[in-house]
Amino acid sequence: MDVTLLGTGAPAGLPRPHCPCAACATALGADARAATSLLVDGALLLDLTPGAALAAA
Repeated sequence: MDVTLLGTGAPAGLPRPHCPCAACATALGADARAATSLLVDGALLLDLTPGAALAAA
C-alpha cells in the first residue's frame, strides 16, 4: 500500500487568507501547509477536513 500525505495542516490550511497572526506570517511560501488529506495507492483520496464529515452526515 502506497500512502501519500497531501496535506498535514489545519482544516483551513496555513496561511489563512488575510490573517495577520505570526503563524500565518511564517507559513508563507515553502512552509505553507494544505488541509489534511491522504492519497492511497494513487486512486483513493481521503479528505479528512470537517467539511467531509458534515457532508457525509
